[in-house]
Amino acid sequence: MSDWSPYITKTNGMAPRDTYVDAVERFDVPGDAIDLGYGAGNEVMDLLGRGWRVHAIDADPAAEAALRNRAADDAGLRISTMRLNDAPLSSADLIHAGSSLFFTDADRFDTLWGDIVDALNPGGRFVGNLLGPRDSWAGSSTVFSLTREQVESLLTGLEVESLREQDEAGRSMQGPKHWHAFHIIARKPA
Repeated sequence: MSDWSPYITKTNGMAPRDTYVDAVERFDVPGDAIDLGYGAGNEVMDLLGRGWRVHAIDADPAAEAALRNRAADDAGLRISTMRLNDAPLSSADLIHAGSSLFFTDADRFDTLWGDIVDALNPGGRFVGNLLGPRDSWAGSSTVFSLTREQVESLLTGLEVESLREQDEAGRSMQGPKHWHAFHIIARKPA
């Protein structure tokens, strides 16, 4: 997809993703967060409501417009409209990437992942998901997938707090699809 505005409109105001909630509730105090590919901004709004400072990054200008409408002039929010592969990442206690990383450039993903790990403060967490090879989107020219072994290799050096594999029939905005995804919470050692 190149125009994400229908997705943003449809998901605006939905409850934050379960894996994200699990990760954010592992913190005792709010800190600095980055949301990569925030879409409708549901997790961003939740973070702001919990007192976090958030740098929200998404490539779609429609995402920025929707988030600015929801967040008004929240002093804890910084928005950047750019491709995730091009985003300079500052240090953060939490980096969230819900359903976004698998839309980045596959040949530049390793560099992006290295930037994510480097940006995490000691004790900080990454929370997000990656697609597996049995996902019905896998193999598309705009989506890349990883095997479980590749995901586990990416997480080397991090403390894996949760790695749940989803492999089931489900739905997307386009209708029925098979989901094969890895839902991750990983902590950078203190």
